[in-house]
Amino acid sequence: MEISKIGDAEADSLQAARSHLEAAISMAKQGDALHARQKVQAEIDAFDQDIEVLHKAGVLMRLCEDDEAALKYFHKVLTLNPGFHFSEIEIGDIYAERGDKKEALGWYLKAKESAPSYRVSYIRAAKIEYELGHAERGLDLLEELHRQAPSDVQCNLMRANFLNFLDKGDQQIAVLSEMIASNCDDQDVHFSYLQALTETGQYHAVVSHAQSLTPEAGSRFEILVAAFSGHAQLALASHTDELVAAAVQREHTESWLTGAAAFQQLRAAIDENRPFSLIRLGDGEARFLTYFDPQARDLILPIEAHGILELHWDNWFGRPLPAASEGGVRDLYSLFREAINDADILGVTPSGRYVRDNIHRGYLGVQERILAERMERPHAPKFASAFVHAELHRVSPFYQGLLAGADFLGVVSPHPGLAERLARFHGIDLFREWLVPGESRLPEAVRGRSGSAHFPDRFNELMSTLQVPKRGAVFLVAAGLLGKIYCHRIKQLGGIALDVGACVDAWMGFKTRPGEFEPEKEWILPAKITNGT
Repeated sequence: MEISKIGDAEADSLQAARSHLEAAISMAKQGDALHARQKVQAEIDAFDQDIEVLHKAGVLMRLCEDDEAALKYFHKVLTLNPGFHFSEIEIGDIYAERGDKKEALGWYLKAKESAPSYRVSYIRAAKIEYELGHAERGLDLLEELHRQAPSDVQCNLMRANFLNFLDKGDQQIAVLSEMIASNCDDQDVHFSYLQALTETGQYHAVVSHAQSLTPEAGSRFEILVAAFSGHAQLALASHTDELVAAAVQREHTESWLTGAAAFQQLRAAIDENRPFSLIRLGDGEARFLTYFDPQARDLILPIEAHGILELHWDNWFGRPLPAASEGGVRDLYSLFREAINDADILGVTPSGRYVRDNIHRGYLGVQERILAERMERPHAPKFASAFVHAELHRVSPFYQGLLAGADFLGVVSPHPGLAERLARFHGIDLFREWLVPGESRLPEAVRGRSGSAHFPDRFNELMSTLQVPKRGAVFLVAAGLLGKIYCHRIKQLGGIALDVGACVDAWMGFKTRPGEFEPEKEWILPAKITNGT
């Protein structure tokens, strides 16, 4: 319905209805969706042939979480005006939110054909293509948009990210370099550029670009820039060939355990009721070691050391590093070093990762030096891959060969019910779980269930209340950095502790490490044991 074709009074009413719908949409965005809908429903019904009213009604229904009503209005718009791309995009959004990516893609491509110069349809279609595993098709869409709008920042940033995914690092850097040369001040562009340079091992360029930036003091961007710069300087101080050689040498000694050999070591400890700990060290732990390592700190600025740890600290604990007292963090470091020194099996970086992993090489190099020192001390531990927790599952799914028929199982994790589920599966009568807040990779509803900050609140509580009911009792621990210390504490109390990390996320159906625990169906722990009891 066009205002010019109706009378003045009705035109005024129509314009008022459109304005009221805009106000209702604003009200719904502020959280009062039901009231907003009630206020304008009569006007929607009165002008149910007006494209603008119908489209706005669809938007309002989406805010009211009534997608079926929204679809009805959007489809009516398209009946009245085929090719109305705004409604086509909204329909695509509904299907995308429902997880029907193919249907969503179809609508985004329709919108692209309806309005070839409207950038949103290209961006959303490209994103869906990527999610469907068709990154090349997504890149084609972005290149088509780029030809129309060569200076579009979002398009160019997505082009760079897609090129990275397609292992075209040089082309990715070329796109980002061109954006930076045009004086683009978008922080995401500079972040992506620093990351791309790091991933391709261009550490001198990382330091140079970081020095050219002037981020706001105390900002998240300042922390990111400092972390990249600090890591690059650590990487420049280490030598890949030496790191690889040291790791290869370790893997050819009697102290190196395959997954099967680690399984046998654990099985022997369980049979003998012998206190034991297996802990694993990854890039997060390497960051923590770097923060306190004197040699590393001589190479980088304090803000760079802070940035290196801050990014992972936030993942572990959901709060900034300054929220923890320096003394408390230093005490934690002492406990962490004790856990490393007392471990029976240390899961460490395999040599193959040093060959391909430029993004973490700097602080992994610091960790490698510390491990070399550990190997030279009395009572050196056995070593295995940092992915030994997954290797153990492959040797014996859900650790059945270690846990089946045990008289007790302890579990420290963020997953309520995991201990009971494992106990039922393995035929264990006695079990106990200690819940801790999860890392940021987990859904919010999971990571906050225990109701307190992991460090220092829950950590101090758990360290004082952990109980081992008998010598040789087995515990599975999934608690990030602090999990290593819990493993050490359990061993001190006479137990056997396995640092199982993200394995338990996979067992509970959470994909916190995409691509690591595949095929998915072989990793999900059955809710009940197979005989139906």
